[in-house]
Amino acid sequence: MYYDDTYQDNSTWTEGLGTINYHSVNEIDLNGCSSVSAPSTSDFYWEHISPSQGVYYKPFLGPYSLQTCHLFGSEGKSLAGYNNEISPNVQLTINQGIKHEYRIEKEFELNDINNDEKVIYNPSKVILEPKPPQTYFNIQFPSYYTFKTIRGTVPRIDQVNADNIVDNGGPFFNLKSVPVRTDLRSEDPVEPHDANNNRHSVYSSIYSLNEGSQITIEPCVSLYDLCFDVNVGSTLIISDYHQIRGKEDKSTYPTGRFKIRGMGGAVLRNYAPIQYVQNGTIIQTSPLHYVATDRIIAGDNVSDDVDQTDGVYDIKSGANVTFEAGDYIQLTNGFIVSGGTFHAVINSYLPNQQLCFWQNREVNTVNIVNSLSGTPALLIKPNPAQSFVELQNISEQLDQFSVYVYDNLGRIVLQVESSPNLKLDIDQLVPGIYSLHILESNQSSKFIKY
Repeated sequence: MYYDDTYQDNSTWTEGLGTINYHSVNEIDLNGCSSVSAPSTSDFYWEHISPSQGVYYKPFLGPYSLQTCHLFGSEGKSLAGYNNEISPNVQLTINQGIKHEYRIEKEFELNDINNDEKVIYNPSKVILEPKPPQTYFNIQFPSYYTFKTIRGTVPRIDQVNADNIVDNGGPFFNLKSVPVRTDLRSEDPVEPHDANNNRHSVYSSIYSLNEGSQITIEPCVSLYDLCFDVNVGSTLIISDYHQIRGKEDKSTYPTGRFKIRGMGGAVLRNYAPIQYVQNGTIIQTSPLHYVATDRIIAGDNVSDDVDQTDGVYDIKSGANVTFEAGDYIQLTNGFIVSGGTFHAVINSYLPNQQLCFWQNREVNTVNIVNSLSGTPALLIKPNPAQSFVELQNISEQLDQFSVYVYDNLGRIVLQVESSPNLKLDIDQLVPGIYSLHILESNQSSKFIKY
């Protein structure tokens, strides 16, 4: 931690320029800072020191030595976050934590915030609710923005490596770019806050949507360590579910980076293969259009995620809801239209969504991993491809080998006996990302079919 101001004595602190910055130890410029030896205790203490400029007090944390370019509180006397009692060798009392919580009551543009880096840091809690006479607003999470929660400590290298995975957008060669899971937890006693449970990082930041509020998450957004509470009369729309980086935390995927809790509102995971629709009291008058590439199943207990609360899905008077699916729509017990308008559409020709830049990059992820592990990288050219691909850099001189092609659900869609000079015909495959594996040399790679 640094303090930017020039110190002379207790009466001449210049306030307002303090900053807190997190860096690796070897990156900190300690010029002008000092360190002190510490007693064998784990408590914070003041040490009374009398430099030539006057008397001041220096904090340290035993049993370690603390580099003391520290940030002082607003009164300019005590370490930020601790009380302002100053006495030699007196244990400090930590101040009560202050939530970084605010309300959103009207629509505004998030892309006006930090447009250069395109990063927004999640607060402890956001409450979204229109302020009368306004009855509705929509906040858009802009494409290619990252929403993440800060850490309280510098991560260990094993924590960095654990999160340097494809689901988080990796692998990253610059480890500073890895979105390491936050070590902060919710201070609200009604929220899970088990520091030893990785899943609970998703509750470190809560976006609470109340009646009349809507969040629309555009394609190619990164979501890390946050939770959406979607209450009655509110709406959460994920424009393209598979283009979100971070992955949703579910009972079936308990290490995801964001959580959705349906609490009576409308949750649209559009362009997911399956949309499970339940526990909604639909009173909002803005049209809701659910889209699934395969099927939509609606009722009072249909979700494969046991973390989700059961409940009827009831379209109330004034609401307008459309279900559109590529294969079929299943309406079960607990799906009710008690006064609104409902449409069901089967569309086997849903448009292919464009890939995010990191999804284009993912086609080379396996190549990178193979190279790092010492296995020669299998090259596929051209990539992307439309009609055929050629395989290069096969690790062994094989006259014949078996080629398996898998879709993004892990299903074998193509299996052939090939030779080094054979072009692989992929014309019959539907557009998408595919994995290719050579059995005999245990090499894998990915390619895009367009």
